[in-house]
Amino acid sequence: IAVESRGKLRMNEGSVALNGSVLYGFTPKGREFSFECSKIKNLIPADGDVIGHETITIITDRLQEELFPSIGGVPCLSSKRINDTATECVIPPYPCTSPKCAQGVDLEPSAVSLGPNCEPQNDVSSRFKYHAIAIRNLLPSEGPMYGGTKLQIEGAFGRLRQVAEQNEAFMPVVTVGDLSCVDVIFVDDRKDLIECVLPPMSTTSSSSCDTTRDVTISVGTIQTNSMPFTYLAPSPELVSPSVPTYGGTEITVKGKHLCLQDEIPVIYVGNRVCEDPKRVSDEELRCIAPPNEEGEHPVVVHVGHYNNCKDSSKKPSTNVATVTYEPPEIEKISPVSGSSCGRTPVEITGRRFGRSVEDVVVLFGTIPCTLNAKLEKLEDGRQVFSCV
Repeated sequence: IAVESRGKLRMNEGSVALNGSVLYGFTPKGREFSFECSKIKNLIPADGDVIGHETITIITDRLQEELFPSIGGVPCLSSKRINDTATECVIPPYPCTSPKCAQGVDLEPSAVSLGPNCEPQNDVSSRFKYHAIAIRNLLPSEGPMYGGTKLQIEGAFGRLRQVAEQNEAFMPVVTVGDLSCVDVIFVDDRKDLIECVLPPMSTTSSSSCDTTRDVTISVGTIQTNSMPFTYLAPSPELVSPSVPTYGGTEITVKGKHLCLQDEIPVIYVGNRVCEDPKRVSDEELRCIAPPNEEGEHPVVVHVGHYNNCKDSSKKPSTNVATVTYEPPEIEKISPVSGSSCGRTPVEITGRRFGRSVEDVVVLFGTIPCTLNAKLEKLEDGRQVFSCV
């Protein structure tokens, strides 16, 4: 029986081993006997990635009993003695408390200890080097604000795929801003390529006009470096046709990244909302133009809360499309003269008069003309009505 006392063991006759400490020889009963830990001669291999779960062999300099090895103060996941001077250790994941762990750079070597009573050696042969996992490239590096794009992430992920396939707890989590990707998978048989489906652009940002979000991979407390992904705002580029000032005409908006399937956009013409919006495709929308003043008015597409740019120095989309509102056009008045006393029936023919007589106001100078007939549409598209 051995009892530890101030770094020494009090023991009965015989030899004792404790937590990698080896005692040699015999002593009289009750005599104090100093002990010494084995020394590490080599680690095979001496490096691995932060995911851990890799088997290394610890070679020591002398006869030993069972060891209780640890790396960086974290016990091995399991250990097994191979022979008198060799023990296998399944290395633990790196304890990511260092900021460097989230920067995708290699970490300082971690000291290997043979047991709780053994101080780590201060030499190269007993230090294990962890390599951080890292993102190298994003394909693509930009996509629509509404998400749904497949994102491929190239990087140095070490044994992450192998470990994740054996333990779902190590399946990587991909975040874009403060939202998570969905459907995260490893592509084909490659260990250096991860794919996921992008979430919509998160609203958390220092500026509502900043559409760049950081992409990061996390595995428990282990985190990679980050790389920027740019969300693209809905970009209307062409609007047709031109419309009358009273609105009511269906317009077609063509562009890029306009709207996700099954989502209803909000289309603004000037500062008025277009009625009955419909999605034809990601590149085409349709709606009924609202009434507006004569001239050109910008068209802006909002999808959910996206594109609400509050920074007046920046525009919500790269291109600004416009729709032209055309005023009423009089082509013919019959007759062209009448009594100065008024009450002469006048027939007016032209275009873009309105949808009904309620839309029409006719002035002769500053004097209104009283409409006395309905607004009719001719075969050539012109309109005609009469007033007194």
